[in-house]
Amino acid sequence: MVSTEFNPIDYFLQLTEENLLCFENKFKGVRCSGPENIPALIDDYRKTANFVVVDDTTDNVVFGTRPGYQTRTVVTVWILSQYDFNDNIEREDKLNLCRRVFKQFLSRMLVDFQNDEITRGVIFLDTDNITYKELGRYSLNGVTGLYFIANIDKPTDLRYDETQWK
Repeated sequence: MVSTEFNPIDYFLQLTEENLLCFENKFKGVRCSGPENIPALIDDYRKTANFVVVDDTTDNVVFGTRPGYQTRTVVTVWILSQYDFNDNIEREDKLNLCRRVFKQFLSRMLVDFQNDEITRGVIFLDTDNITYKELGRYSLNGVTGLYFIANIDKPTDLRYDETQWK
């Protein structure tokens, strides 16, 4: 699944399609441009209660390593579930569902990024630091869940090529 042409957005959408818990609970994998667009996105899918939303406005940084350079792509993934706003028990159940999906995603990511045949030994997931935050009770009315941030590094060829210059 992972290669030097690795696309992190497609990767997380594929995890959503392949995960049995997501399948059983009808999670829809979608792209979104920033968290401010999530409410409109959810409104567009009124018949869908559960979402994995991958923010396609990734942050990137190029940094030097020995040897060479890497590009770090920072990807934000939201795991969201709708509930009856007045039902705190349902809210807790839905939050627990999102937590389970998150843990299953993490365990799959650890396997995928430790497999040299998949990563070709050059794509790395920062497994020492995967930040996540659960949504507060009033973040999105009737929606609970969490988001996590993954840092994925892959090699960047910055060799100077004189033929590219006048």
